[in-house]
Amino acid sequence: MKVLGLVISFALLSALAVTAEVEVYTIQKGDTLEKIAEEKLEDSELWFLLAKYNNIPDPYLIQAGQEILIPSKAELVSYSKEKSLEARVAELERLLPELALEYLLEDNFEDDELAERPHGWLFPSGGRWGISYSGSRMLEQTDRGAPNSAALTGQRGWSSYIVQVELKIENSGDGGVFAYWNSHHENYRLRTSGKRTKLEIAKRVPTGPDRPDRYDTITLNRIPFSLEDRKWYVLKFEVTTHGSYTYLKGKVWRKGETEPGTWLLEASDHSSERYKSGLAGVWTIGVGESYRGTKFDNFVVFRRK
Repeated sequence: MKVLGLVISFALLSALAVTAEVEVYTIQKGDTLEKIAEEKLEDSELWFLLAKYNNIPDPYLIQAGQEILIPSKAELVSYSKEKSLEARVAELERLLPELALEYLLEDNFEDDELAERPHGWLFPSGGRWGISYSGSRMLEQTDRGAPNSAALTGQRGWSSYIVQVELKIENSGDGGVFAYWNSHHENYRLRTSGKRTKLEIAKRVPTGPDRPDRYDTITLNRIPFSLEDRKWYVLKFEVTTHGSYTYLKGKVWRKGETEPGTWLLEASDHSSERYKSGLAGVWTIGVGESYRGTKFDNFVVFRRK
């Protein structure tokens, strides 16, 4: 970023070195920018640069009496180069965060068959999972009686990654995303709770060797956060493995709105039972008879390079 800033500064200094006088010209009846460029700059092909210089959105809709600025030919060309450089730098700055990411998996479910389960996913628990359609294809769980429904994908060796998904919960239910899923009893998740009134980072652990079929859920962090019924949200969950601990961060925002610049909640797991890698996925649970399911779309897993 600092290097790019220097490039812009040198470009601006170069532009300031051009000191030609700028003329204020009043457009006459019958004028066109092409005609003005020919008469004032001796080059009719500079009409489009003249339009950009004066921020004229439609060069064919200029009016008599309108005043425009006409710099020297050298200054106009220099201005054009400067603006082009700024545009290129701005585009590069926009792309830099994406260039610094490695995408492990992207799934928008558009290639999957309606009512069927998507390719490349595992469904180790209950639930009626399948592809539905509402403007686009998406993954949906519709079984009101399924207590804890999971859909998993990826590789067990995946470590230090970010999982992001769009979700919409219909009526009294909760949902979220998995990271480092190794089994029903061993995983982390970013999820809503309390019928979408809280956001939490949770860890599931086996109850003990004497009860291999049971698990305990440990809340590592929780904040009040209300999600509206039947509205799309984006959940983003980053989990990183360090030498002696696993670090977890989560955020959620309304789809179509700007992503929060900071994480909403963070947690760390320093226990000997911490998880270091695992699958990614989505999770939902019905809470009450009015639950009508949860929809998931645009599932992405990526990591920082």
